[in-house]
Amino acid sequence: MTDRRRRITRASVGARLAPLALLLVVAAVMPACEGGETGQVEAQVDKELANAQTEVEQKEQRFESLAARAAGPVVDLAGLCQDIEVFRGTTTAKALERRLEPYLERLPEGAGPERTRLADLVKRLDALEGRADAILATARAAYDAAAAAAVEDVQAKVDAAIAAAAEASVDDEDPFAPAREALAAFPQKFRATESGKAIDALRERVEKAARASDRAREVMDKANRMRKLHAHARAVGVLEGFGLIEEFQGTREAEAVAALLVEVRAEAEDAEARKAEEDKVPWIDLFVSGKDRGLPTDWQLQYGEWDVEEGALIGVAEGTKGAFIRTGADAWQDYVIELEFNIMRSGFELMLRGSINEESNRREYERVSFDESRFERSAWHRIRVEVRGDRRTALRLDTFDEVDPNRALLDNTSGGIGIFIDGEVKFRAIRVKVLKEGE
Repeated sequence: MTDRRRRITRASVGARLAPLALLLVVAAVMPACEGGETGQVEAQVDKELANAQTEVEQKEQRFESLAARAAGPVVDLAGLCQDIEVFRGTTTAKALERRLEPYLERLPEGAGPERTRLADLVKRLDALEGRADAILATARAAYDAAAAAAVEDVQAKVDAAIAAAAEASVDDEDPFAPAREALAAFPQKFRATESGKAIDALRERVEKAARASDRAREVMDKANRMRKLHAHARAVGVLEGFGLIEEFQGTREAEAVAALLVEVRAEAEDAEARKAEEDKVPWIDLFVSGKDRGLPTDWQLQYGEWDVEEGALIGVAEGTKGAFIRTGADAWQDYVIELEFNIMRSGFELMLRGSINEESNRREYERVSFDESRFERSAWHRIRVEVRGDRRTALRLDTFDEVDPNRALLDNTSGGIGIFIDGEVKFRAIRVKVLKEGE
């Protein structure tokens, strides 16, 4: 065989053997590749499991700290509940399973140890979540109990304050201040609880009671002033109007107004009959506007400067002595005086039941004072003064406010009236109705 043929034969054999050699190489390399990939997956799974175990151990440590807080005296229940909620949201069992499952699925059959480790971690997390639920329920129960106790404390204070306000004096500035202070002191941390929501209802109750109290006092005071003027029908109407206000129905104040209404109605029939008789008594006009200059008829000048200008009687004090005029009969016993006045400076006194003291031989009077400390200067005011039996009453007819408390009179049982001025005062529309005269 020639050299050329040998070379051709060898080349043909080599060509035939090349594919076989390639197959043998691939077959030898493939197991090594598969083994390398599996190793990488196992290493990744092992790393993730190690990280997960660290997280679980850290969570177990945090839980022990929370459990210790819950077991001791809890100062901040709201903070504890919030911390437990945050704890429950970290590294949950389901989240761990979702995170590691993709890695476990890439492991070959029989990757039991890794799945066993994962199952153990999941079991530990499940146990933690169950225990966390238990201490959270306990903490919430304690929190709700503390909130309910706080509400009960506030409610007791509100009840006491409302009861005290019902008995408070009209002059008290704010009888509901203790109730409002108790509501303001309710801990803010309990506001969002079911018990805490009751505070809003208590607050509305206090404000409703305050509105009812203010309105009832105003109505009852006005009705009582009308009673003193023997205007019982008007007093009944005022009291009945309060009862028609739906917001105040069922309150303590409504009961008090209703009780007063019963009293006024009982008085009304006799009062109206008495008023009808008094209405038959004519008024005596002690000053008719438009008279000539000088002191009006029937007034007796004692001292001071007196004159009529622009339809008004003007009195001006004479130095420190003042100014004084008087009128009426010594036999006057019970009477009603109405007049209008305008204080330009200082004030005046209305003198009642002026009679001669036998020992001093001087005329003595009961006095009701009107001065610029209680009445606006340079403005007209209208008053009504009644003298009945051993009592006297002075009311402002524009507001029905009592000017002079319902006071007992002194020894004088009869006598005329007088006006004493220690500054400068104008008068008009002065009239008197004599209800009873002596011998």
